[in-house]
Parts: sequence; structure tokens; C-alpha cells
Amino acid sequence: MEQMNYTKKVLIVFFWMLALIFVLFLPKVKIFNGKKSINVYSWASVFSPDFLKKFEEKTGIQVNVSYYESNEELFVKLKATQGRGYDLILPSDYFVPHLISLGLIKKINKEKLNFFDRINPNLKGFYYDAKNEYTVPYLWEAYGIVLSKERLAGLKEVSWSLVYDKAPERIGVVDDPIELIFIASKYLYGDINDFSDERLDVISKLLKEQKKHVVAYSNFLGDRALTSFGCSVIMSASSEVWKLLRRSNDYSFVVPKEGSILSVENFAIPIFSEKEEYVYEFLNELYRIENLVESASEAPFLPVVLGVEEELQIPSDLQKILDMSKSEFQKFDFLQDVIAEDKINDIWISLKS
Repeated sequence: MEQMNYTKKVLIVFFWMLALIFVLFLPKVKIFNGKKSINVYSWASVFSPDFLKKFEEKTGIQVNVSYYESNEELFVKLKATQGRGYDLILPSDYFVPHLISLGLIKKINKEKLNFFDRINPNLKGFYYDAKNEYTVPYLWEAYGIVLSKERLAGLKEVSWSLVYDKAPERIGVVDDPIELIFIASKYLYGDINDFSDERLDVISKLLKEQKKHVVAYSNFLGDRALTSFGCSVIMSASSEVWKLLRRSNDYSFVVPKEGSILSVENFAIPIFSEKEEYVYEFLNELYRIENLVESASEAPFLPVVLGVEEELQIPSDLQKILDMSKSEFQKFDFLQDVIAEDKINDIWISLKS
């Protein structure tokens, strides 16, 4: 009898030990996962807090958003975890090939996306994902020149020479070595296909000459450079002048004749995500016109879908970019990871010293 009681006690203890181990080491088992959720890893200020709240109330899916400040930070985290723990990310165009080649993102089922056919054809099929098998574009911007309409009226054409001439006026330019190098290459050579040591040396000298007339290096110049800093011309991304162009009819944003640079942020699904159903539901809701309009208040980038221009009140200068034909769009290039980091650093240190 005592032996039976002892055996019974051992079995009870063993049972509770197994239960404890199950709780501690298998937290992701669905029986304990009472709330539907997805984990999103993104740039800051991309999603409207109101949208996230409404989405959760509508679908019951909680969206946990964490932020990174660079593609490199995103890469380090994904590499360390093999993408585990994340269901949706937003990498930049040039970083997508790395994620594909390392097997860190999975193919997207476009049949699950009710908005994919509404995406601007100009924004599909780029070099980094030619068939859009792994990514869906969400935000994009173009680089150009901002100047007064009065000044623009006196020009036959707009060229990058406005910020590179030997005797330009006071100017403001972006504070990013890769952007400066690529745009200088477009100006000097009309392409970004060759960054030989010889070309990089010429570009470095051009940037040093330009520095004599630069009032401010900043990615957030906007109208401050044109008003407070007294710049007559600034180099800027379209997202940084959106509000200025809405507010004032005195300035224009122009893509120079030599062409320019595009930047596209794309959604992708990490390879080990098991919540694709929730991710597709999130994306379909996010790409609805009213939600794109709401999100634009957080991140004033150019829209990737057609039919939202009126609701977004897109300035006419930016609308011209949206209305470009496929052939006109070919004058844009992308920032790419094709220059050795030490060479970029050498040019940047030499310029800023």
C-alpha cells in the first residue's frame, strides 16, 4: 500500500514537472497563444498609430512594431535570429538582394494581395526583385532640385550643374555620402555603372569644390534652407519637400535632365514567419486608399498605388513624376551596394575634414 502511494506521488510530481517544462520552453505552442498577433520590424514613423489601433479593433490581430535606424541594423538582427520572431519587414531596395541570397525572406503569394494590380507599373520589376516574387513596394521617393519658380522661369532646362557649377550660389545638399557620390556620377557620367578609382577620384574633387558653396549638409533641409539659410537651390528627396510644396506656390521640385536616383522601401516576409495569413490581412488593410492617406501624414512618401493622388493632395511637381511613362522612368537609377565601404569612408572623411 505504501509502495503504491509512493508511486502515485512520483507520477504526480513527474506530471507537474512535465507541465512546467512545457510552459517554460514551448511558449509558442498555439494552445497558449490566445491573442492573434504579428511582429513588424520597420523604419520609424511609417504607420499611423490610429491605423494600427483600428486594424487591431477590426481584426483582433495585435501589431507589435519595433524599429531600426538602418538597413545594416535590420540585417544584423535578421542574421542573428535567422528571421525568427518577425513576420514583416520593410527593407530598402538595395538591401533586398542580400536578404534573398541568404534565404532570409520567403516568396510572397501575390494572389493573397487584393491591391497588387493597383500598384503603379513603373514601380514593379526593378533589378532587386525582377518578378516581385519576394517584395511589395510601399514607399518611394525621388531625388531632385528645389528652387524658386521665379528662378526656374529663367532657365531653359534644369541640370545638376545648379549644385555643381564652379561658381554656384548658396546651396544645401543631402548629408549622405552614397547619395552624394551616386548623384555626382549621374551628373558627370550620366550613369552609375562604373565606380573605378579614377572616377571616384574625380567625384571626390567635385564634391570638395561643391563644399565651398554648401551652407548645410542635411537630409531634412526642406524650406529652412530656402528661407532661414538663404539657399537659392537645394538638393533634396521628394519626401522632404512635400509639405513645402503644399504650403507654398513659390517653389518647384524638378528632376534634372541628367536623371536622378530613386529609393524604394519594400515589404518582405521573413523566412520563418508562420503568420502569413495575418500578414496578408494587415497588408490588404494598409493598402486601402483611406489608410494610405492616413499613413501619408506620418511618412509623406510618393504612393505606390494608382488612384490616390487626389485624396493625398499630391503637389503638381510630384504628380509629374507619378505620370511619367515607362521610358521616362528609365532615367532614374538606384543606390546600390557596389562601392567598397572603405572607399566611401575615405571620400566622406576627406570631404568633411
